[in-house]
Amino acid sequence: MPTTEERLASLEARMDRTEHLVTLVEQLRSDVNRQFADMNRQFTEVRAEMNRGFIDVRAEAHRDFKWIVGIQLTIMAAVIGALVSVVSR
Repeated sequence: MPTTEERLASLEARMDRTEHLVTLVEQLRSDVNRQFADMNRQFTEVRAEMNRGFIDVRAEAHRDFKWIVGIQLTIMAAVIGALVSVVSR
C-alpha cells in the first residue's frame, strides 16, 4: 500500500498535468478567438469590396440607362418629326 507521501506526490503530479492542460486549453481558446477575429475581419473586407463593386455596377447601369433613354427619345422625336412633316404636306 502506498504511503501518504507517495499518494501526495501522485496527486501533485496529476495537478501539474491538470494545470498544464488548463494552460493548453487557454492557449487554444485564445488562438481560436484570434482566428475568428481574423476571419470576421476578412469577411468585413469582402463585404466592403462587394459593396464597392455593386455601387460601381449600379452607377454603370444608371449611366447606360440614361444613354438608352436618350437614344429612344431621339428616335421618337425623329419619328414624330417625320410624321408631322408627312401630315403637314
